[in-house]
Amino acid sequence: MWVYYGTMRTVTVAGIEIRVRKIDGPEIGVKWYQCSNRNVQGSVYILPNHDPTGWVTIGHNLPAKLAFCLAAEKLRQQFDGHLDRRRRMEHEPLVTYGRTW
Repeated sequence: MWVYYGTMRTVTVAGIEIRVRKIDGPEIGVKWYQCSNRNVQGSVYILPNHDPTGWVTIGHNLPAKLAFCLAAEKLRQQFDGHLDRRRRMEHEPLVTYGRTW
């Protein structure tokens, strides 16, 4: 069963990646989806049952102005995750988002 989280992020520069990692918790599947339309979504990526996991790119080359959210499946306990927005060009700042979903 998927759990859809409503914390919206908006892509400001075309071409960014969505990267996530699991800090604690069981094996889960994660994906991004367009907050206003769950039919628009990325592929499912499995984060294994070891903590913490490495960073995994779950979306890349995303269009500017896309408002996306995250979803997880088989969520049996609370876990912490971080979204890491990587810079596309050297002059862009590196911004890291931390969030407990």
